[in-house]
Amino acid sequence: MRLSTMLVMLTFLGLVYVSLYSLSYYSRTIGEKEECLRNSYNAKKFIAESFKQTCDGSGFRDFEEWQLTCKSLFKLEYIAWCEAEDFMIDENYDGNNNLMYGTWIGQGLTKDCSGEVFYRKNRRSVE
Repeated sequence: MRLSTMLVMLTFLGLVYVSLYSLSYYSRTIGEKEECLRNSYNAKKFIAESFKQTCDGSGFRDFEEWQLTCKSLFKLEYIAWCEAEDFMIDENYDGNNNLMYGTWIGQGLTKDCSGEVFYRKNRRSVE
């Protein structure tokens, strides 16, 4: 082989190597971000839905159990609940159904799962 042919071939192989390395690096990075977002979405969904079920009395036994379980399950930095009337005016309060509020802050791998939820239990009279 000639020297010029060898240089062109080495340059081409070098470009192919750099391209494949970049492709694998960015594929891995995107995969990690996708996994983090999926975990955050699942955490938000579980925490919000379990809060609503606990308000209805069909989820956890009480809000303290909800708080402790979610905090340990998703390694949250902070999680709390209260009645919304403690910090805001509820113009739709009719004396029967309180507006409940839950909030949480994620950390580490679930730092993007921070959120809050409001829920008003519909109390229907049972006859």
